[in-house]
Amino acid sequence: MLLAIRVSLTILFSAFALWSQTPDSEMFALKAAEPESLHSFASLPTRQWQDSKTSDQITFKMDLSQRLADDENPVLASNAHVLPEPPSASSQAPASRPKAFSYSQGYATRQKIHKYASFATLPLIVSEAIVGQKLIDDRNNTSLRSAHSGLTAGIAGLFGLESVTGVWNMLEARKNPSGHGKRMFHGILMLATDAGFVATAATAPHHNDIAGVNNGNVSTHQALAYTSFGLATVSYVYMLFAK
Repeated sequence: MLLAIRVSLTILFSAFALWSQTPDSEMFALKAAEPESLHSFASLPTRQWQDSKTSDQITFKMDLSQRLADDENPVLASNAHVLPEPPSASSQAPASRPKAFSYSQGYATRQKIHKYASFATLPLIVSEAIVGQKLIDDRNNTSLRSAHSGLTAGIAGLFGLESVTGVWNMLEARKNPSGHGKRMFHGILMLATDAGFVATAATAPHHNDIAGVNNGNVSTHQALAYTSFGLATVSYVYMLFAK
């Protein structure tokens, strides 16, 4: 009985002495250890258990000291807690889309008239160029004179109709940025063609000039006619393919 009491007291005092010699950080390290590590420590001999405990304690102290240093460092702490700012609303806003532009019913009607009437452009100007050249070569041919006058009237009527429908539609579509440059280029060429045809008609030689009295008017008339034909052809072909 006394032996059992002595052994118990000896174990108790030994445990108390061991506990009093263990630093607080070691106790904290042991408490922070995972259960699997405690079970493995319990199965080790005393010397190995102390060595393993000491190595884990050092590792934990280093990790804990690094965390505390990071928290105390204002730069590292601010970097650790700062979240990336969401993109601003202006950067997320979609690009402004062009506004839809609506035309009137009259615009569509004039466009069809302008389009289908333009098919007669090349046949008329080519025929007029051929007949006009033959009339210069045979100035007394009344049939060529009549054909030339008829073709001139046809060109005047065609370009008058094209000018009215084209300018009217161009004014209605002036606020539409889509295709604005194309319409302006075509319109300027056609207006220049109209001016050329007016100048051609103004310099048209009379019967006496055609008969050879005044060849200067014939040359001017011919040069203006071919210039106007060229402008009309370029404008027509441009709008035919530039869609």
